[in-house]
Amino acid sequence: MEQLEKFSHTIFTDYVANFYGYDSQVLQLENSSINVISFKKKKFKYALSLPFGLYSPLNSKEELSALMSEITREKADHVVINIGPDSGINYEDLLHLTNVYKFKLIQRSCHIFESEENTPVVERFNSTRKKHIKRYIKAEKVNVHMTKDPRFFEEYFRLYEDSAKRWGTKTVYPKEFIADLWKVPGIYMWVAILDDKMISAMICMYHEDTVFDWLAASYLNDEYKSLYAAVAVQYEVFQHAQQNGYRHVNMGASEGLDGVSNYKNSWNAVQKTTYSLTKESLVFSILKRLHKFKSKFTRQHV
Repeated sequence: MEQLEKFSHTIFTDYVANFYGYDSQVLQLENSSINVISFKKKKFKYALSLPFGLYSPLNSKEELSALMSEITREKADHVVINIGPDSGINYEDLLHLTNVYKFKLIQRSCHIFESEENTPVVERFNSTRKKHIKRYIKAEKVNVHMTKDPRFFEEYFRLYEDSAKRWGTKTVYPKEFIADLWKVPGIYMWVAILDDKMISAMICMYHEDTVFDWLAASYLNDEYKSLYAAVAVQYEVFQHAQQNGYRHVNMGASEGLDGVSNYKNSWNAVQKTTYSLTKESLVFSILKRLHKFKSKFTRQHV
């Protein structure tokens, strides 16, 4: 069994804060084991639960209540507490607590692939996905492996940018932010190499018993389609997770994106409910609405 670094909330928080120039800290809350980052940006104070909540260890309404109480005392202008799948907290309790502490409850979802120790992962996929995996293995053209090599993180942005254009969206993270992610413990990249060229890649976080698919991108021209490089990367992530004792591979959120959701279903990943609890100060809320109105007005009159 391969021993990987454990994802570090503190180091990742410092990495993000240093990159964006935030004044940040990880809050040490008395009654909760949840990591919460607090930072200031443009005079506003933010408090956000980490890491991304999709695998938050909240297990009881009592722990959540204590967290909400303590984080409210921080008097942040914008607060987000993420509740992951299988948290052990039911909807009625969430609704009650959001009313008590004046939070807004947002229902979301993510797809989880559960590792089954005695079942080969390929047996879990649908017929189309199995066919693609067999073609990838038989062709022996694409080499897939896990890496922390800085050059791959440096090269990743070109894949990311190409995929964003194909999806009709924009890149969320700048090139320089991605380039040094290899320095954060628990963050690895899976790459698909063809003739020394990276044609598909996925950045994953390895946290406790969960692998989180964070960022994935591929070149997808006519030459590469038949190689199924993106499928190969996803398959190898699942294989490695099962062989190394990780219980879950979290494929992330996909609500409102039917194509993305169908792709995840093809791997026999199960869609599970997650929640975000949010709270905003009156001033923050008013300025956010004014900003949205200004942006909409500008678009309509350009």
